Amino acid sequence: MRAIFDRNISGEVGSHYEVSGDSKHHLQVIRLKVSEPVAIFNGNGVRYVGETLKADKDEIILKIIDIQVSQRRVKYHLFLGVPKKDHFEDCLRSMIESGYESLIPLSCQFSQYQCETNSRLEKIIESSIIQSNNPFYPRIHNQVAIPKLSQEHSSLLQSLDGIFLMSLHGKNNPEVLKNISQKYQKQECVHIGVFIGPEGGFSPNEEFEILNLKSTLSVGLQFNSPILKSSTAVSYSMGFIEGLSSAK
Repeated sequence: MRAIFDRNISGEVGSHYEVSGDSKHHLQVIRLKVSEPVAIFNGNGVRYVGETLKADKDEIILKIIDIQVSQRRVKYHLFLGVPKKDHFEDCLRSMIESGYESLIPLSCQFSQYQCETNSRLEKIIESSIIQSNNPFYPRIHNQVAIPKLSQEHSSLLQSLDGIFLMSLHGKNNPEVLKNISQKYQKQECVHIGVFIGPEGGFSPNEEFEILNLKSTLSVGLQFNSPILKSSTAVSYSMGFIEGLSSAK
């Protein structure tokens, strides 16, 4: 099914929706046909499905035939040691395709790029939402140094039910998986923090700081694999954590 993004879409089943801007141009280029369905995502968990009533060089009109609302019970928050620009953009695509709730870019010893939200990043996000059919637009926070995390993101850190640090040095903590598994079983909302370093990883001091942000609920994960690119680790780590949690 064709898909577009419009954070301002509204309407009920049966109402008409006129496609405009870049989305209109995109659907014209691919030669959208009358009666063809189109999914419209607003980034807040709502997926509209429209049936094409008119599609020509002047107008594209859809009739809303279905509205689906999604909810997340498990919310992953990515704390990413910022890699080079092109790798950072790949990480952004990967986190959206995987379904992360938010991104907190981290300045660390081996960071080589200063992340700034701009029109290019917004286009990458919207394109990734369309390609993956992810109904949620992730929250992108300002870049922050690791020592300032507790000060600038205290509420988020307090909400975390577990912190998973991707590391070459494992640190087991059964209480983390136990805590998460219990919430899974009770159908409660779970918040998980995933820390992934840039090229070169986190320094030993940075790893120490991260694991002590919430020491009783922190795990250092060591994969039985070659060293992963940051963008690969973003999706790999979520699948790994899901497997560990559901197995308990």
